Amino acid sequence: MAVKTFTKNGRQFRGICFTDKSVLEEMEYEFADFIVDDIKIIQQLNFGKLALSIFDKVILSFDRVHNKPQTLSDMEEMSEVIVVQTGDVFDNHDGTFDKDYQGTLYVFHNDWLMCDGRKLFVADEYYIKEFIELKKVDINA
Repeated sequence: MAVKTFTKNGRQFRGICFTDKSVLEEMEYEFADFIVDDIKIIQQLNFGKLALSIFDKVILSFDRVHNKPQTLSDMEEMSEVIVVQTGDVFDNHDGTFDKDYQGTLYVFHNDWLMCDGRKLFVADEYYIKEFIELKKVDINA
């Protein structure tokens, strides 16, 4: 997932959608100035190895929102949450840092971690529809 640029009410925003663990490094890099600690990922559900070994390939539910069947692994992945500590970090130039925590954001599956250049916020998959994605234009075309 690449970083996308959006606009709303004449302002620009940068955003990354949380689809799986692979976006964590990109989020930490892109929003480093606004994240106080490394991003943590937690899981709301945990079926355990035995349940996964028995039922992992079996379709157990249907995700009506995204119109697709789900296995236990799919359900666990959808239940992951990113915990983002927001704020500022000040380099004291002596090997120490002061951290100014401003809040905690919880980014659920298919939510967008967004930044307006001043602060981070979360846009869920319904609220993101209020933003207009800016497409890159090929000037050589």
